[in-house]
Amino acid sequence: MNVASFVKQRRKSLGLTQMQLAITAGVSLPTVQNLEAGKTNPTIKLFEKITSSLGCSMDVNSLQPDWDYLIHYGLSVSSIQEASKDQTFSFQHFAQEIIKATDDVMLHQQAERFKEALLALLCTLQIHYPTYFDYFFSQNQKILYFMKQKMDRGRIIKLSRMSLAVISKYL
Repeated sequence: MNVASFVKQRRKSLGLTQMQLAITAGVSLPTVQNLEAGKTNPTIKLFEKITSSLGCSMDVNSLQPDWDYLIHYGLSVSSIQEASKDQTFSFQHFAQEIIKATDDVMLHQQAERFKEALLALLCTLQIHYPTYFDYFFSQNQKILYFMKQKMDRGRIIKLSRMSLAVISKYL
């Protein structure tokens, strides 16, 4: 969904006119009209005003995975897992980082060790924590495609055991 259709759909679902939205957001009527028509690309400040008036918020997230977070919680990329300081485990954040990491290894030429470690972590979650895996990953086509890759199964099993030893403390 693009910005124009989001703003228009949200405004209509709230029963607001373009003029009411413009007044609430503190912008001109032509600004709202042009935005909904897709004739302009709003600045972040303008988009924050509009989304705030529509009862929404805007979040900016990094597309790069937090490898240190993943390593801390079971991604076996080194034989010694170094403890990170002040890490707090969150089921949602962990899943988001795994998804970002999968996107990253599929789009970029990551070291084979990262691919193997990520596959091992996903296999660990699928086998030992199927409810968690199903909830966060079973509908994600990129994750499922990534898991079909051919890799050295013996190495994946070894890395899975290492991942399980760490992740079992948190899940």
